[in-house]
Amino acid sequence: MFLMLKCTGPAGQFSGNTGLQSSDACDKCPAGKWSNQEGLVSDSGCSQCPEGTYNPNEGLTSSELCLNCLKGTFSDIKGLTTVNQCKDCERGQITDQDGAARCSNCDGAKYTDERAARSCKSCPFGFVSTSKGESCQPNPIDQSLPQPFSVLVLRKDPSTYTELSIEWECAPGYTTFVVVVSTSPIFLIDDTVTVVYTDVKASPFVVDSIGGQDLRIVPHYAKVTSVGDDASKIGAESAPTVKWRNTGTKDRSCALNTQYLNSTSLDPLDWDCGKNIVYIIVYINVVRF
Repeated sequence: MFLMLKCTGPAGQFSGNTGLQSSDACDKCPAGKWSNQEGLVSDSGCSQCPEGTYNPNEGLTSSELCLNCLKGTFSDIKGLTTVNQCKDCERGQITDQDGAARCSNCDGAKYTDERAARSCKSCPFGFVSTSKGESCQPNPIDQSLPQPFSVLVLRKDPSTYTELSIEWECAPGYTTFVVVVSTSPIFLIDDTVTVVYTDVKASPFVVDSIGGQDLRIVPHYAKVTSVGDDASKIGAESAPTVKWRNTGTKDRSCALNTQYLNSTSLDPLDWDCGKNIVYIIVYINVVRF
C-alpha cells in the first residue's frame, strides 16, 4: 500500500501525484515563480515574481530572490523568466532605479532622446521639454514680465582680472533673474564657454570669468532675463552686452566706452584712457674732442 506524501522538503516545491515514496520526487516551482509554503499540490500555488523583476531559476522560496530589471528598463507584468523580457523605456522616459514597474516621464525642462535612459538631460535655458519629453522646444516668452535693460559688464575689482560684476535695471514685476555669461558672441551651448546662473535675486551679480580666463584676453558677453513666480515663466531677455578684450592698438584714443574696456591690456603702455600723455624728449649732444 502506497501512502500519499506531501512535499515536506524545502519550500518552493509541489506535487499533484499520489503514492509518493519520497519528497525528492516533488517538483520545483518553475522559473518566474516562487513559494515559501510546503505541501503544494500544483504550480498554481506558486506565486509569480512581482512587476519589475524576473526569475530564470526553479524552486525559489522568496520573492526577494527574484532579480530586478535594470535601470532604464521596466516590467509591468508578473512572472518574467529572463532579463530580456524587461522592456526598454521609450524616449522621453527613464527609470533611475532597478526593479521598476513603470517608467517616469521627463518633463519641465528635462528630456531624453535615448531609449533605456537612466536619467533625464537638462534643456538649455529658455527651452522646455516637448509633451513627450524626447526633445526640447523654445519656452514661450511671457510678455507680462519686464525686460531687463542697461546691462553693464564690469570688473568686480580693479586689481583682479578674473571676476565680473554684472549690473542691470528692470521694472517691477519679476521674481528672479537668469544671468548668462559667455565667451561666445552667440552664447554657444557648451559649459566650457557659457555659464548660466539661475535664481539670481538682484543686480549687481558677481560671477567668475569663464574658466578663470584673464579678462584682458578673452571677451565676456552677458545677457539677463527676468523670471516669474513659476520658473517656466520667462520674460524677454536683454540685449547682450560685452566686455571687450584689448584690441592691441596703441593709439590711446579711448574710443571704446570705458564701461567695456575697464581694464589695462597685458602691456600697460597700450592703454592710458582718460589721462593726458606727456612726452619728454631728451636731446643729447655729443661733443667730440
